Amino acid sequence: MSTTTGLDQYGKVQSGFISLRTKVFVLPSLTKMYRGWTISLNDVNFPYELTSADKKYLAHLRFDWTDYATCEDNQLEVGQETVQLSMVLISSYICESFDPTLHEFDGLWRSLGLLVLPTETSGSYRRAGIFLCGPRDLQGPKFWDGIDTTTITLV
Repeated sequence: MSTTTGLDQYGKVQSGFISLRTKVFVLPSLTKMYRGWTISLNDVNFPYELTSADKKYLAHLRFDWTDYATCEDNQLEVGQETVQLSMVLISSYICESFDPTLHEFDGLWRSLGLLVLPTETSGSYRRAGIFLCGPRDLQGPKFWDGIDTTTITLV
C-alpha cells in the first residue's frame, strides 16, 4: 500500500479519514453505562450494558480503551453517563438460525455498529468502541428505520 510517507506493506493507517453514509443516534444525556452481563459474538466480548433513563436495557457495548486481559477500565465509572456518545449503525441482519451463544436475545434480528465521540469539527467523529443489540433492544429494527441517513467522517 502506498501512503504519503512511502510504502506501507502492513496497511497501518498513519493519518486520514473515512466517510460513511449511515444512520447515527446521539445517545440522550440520561442514558447510562454499566459493567453488567457480558455477552459474546464470535469470541468478541461486550461487557457493558447501555440503559435508558428508566433503566431499560438498550444494547451491549465494548470500548476500545478497556484492557480486556485484566478487565480493568480506568475511564468508566459505574453508572457513568454517555456524554456525547453516539451509535453508528454498520450492520443489521437476520440470523440464519438460533445462536446459543446469544441466548440473551429473543428473535433472530441483530444490529452491530460503532460507538463514536465527536471531534472539534462538525460531522467528524473518532471511534470509541462497538455495540451489539437484538430485536427487543431499541425497539428492534423499526428503531433504525426512523433515523435519517447522514454522512459522517471518522478520523
